[in-house]
Amino acid sequence: MVLEIGLYTGCSSLAMAEALPESGKVVSLEIDKGIADVARSFLNRSPVGNKIEIMIGPALSSLEILAEKQVKFDVIFIDADKTGYVQYYKTIFEKDLLASEGTIIVDNVLKDGDPYSGEEYESNSGAISEFNEMVLRDKNVHKVMIPVRDGVYLIRRMKDTEKA
Repeated sequence: MVLEIGLYTGCSSLAMAEALPESGKVVSLEIDKGIADVARSFLNRSPVGNKIEIMIGPALSSLEILAEKQVKFDVIFIDADKTGYVQYYKTIFEKDLLASEGTIIVDNVLKDGDPYSGEEYESNSGAISEFNEMVLRDKNVHKVMIPVRDGVYLIRRMKDTEKA
């Protein structure tokens, strides 16, 4: 099962859904109903669109709902508001949403977080730096930053036997 934090047009959701087995599922979190509706119109045109469930609302609230249902994800893809990355990461582990040996993929970790204006530039840049430092210090995961385009972090939960 795959969790996507940040749906936007649904392209990533579709790519992940295409790679899943018949019984696979993608749960995608999107705060903006208008964006989710546009994405759903694209997803409905795909033969794998039915594998994608969209949850509308703030991502942290949706993560709480998923945790209450005791859902575990094999892969979690984070590509949302950059200022939320730290809290998303913490919540994923605090609420035990990542499966044993699951992987988190985080987009936009080498640039300033796709800023649009001066204030957003500053907050995104600081947020990405804070996130990268936090992951770097986390001794409970294996991690590698891949320097393609805007940078991608691959973070895998360690087995209990691997922890120091």
